[in-house]
Amino acid sequence: FKIVPIDPFEDEILGEETIDKLESLEVPVRAVIIYPSARAAGIVAERAADRGIPWIWLPTGVTSEKARDAALSKALTYVDDKCPLAEYRRLIDSSIMS
Repeated sequence: FKIVPIDPFEDEILGEETIDKLESLEVPVRAVIIYPSARAAGIVAERAADRGIPWIWLPTGVTSEKARDAALSKALTYVDDKCPLAEYRRLIDSSIMS
């Protein structure tokens, strides 16, 4: 997977150069994992949904009704309150991805 971190306050995250906002993405995106607060997640999810990004994911401990509504209004896949890495490992270990 290619990670494109988006953060207006950081120049680099996990060794990857950041961009300042979702709208600055110039590559196709299959998923957005939103790590800000639940309040900000709704706004980011709306922007991702408007771009048609097929997966919107909020990590463990983060839920947002606004984010869920934005994703579901465009028939996108929405996951909240789950760790992306843990779920990826679970899927790899299951028959779903083997």
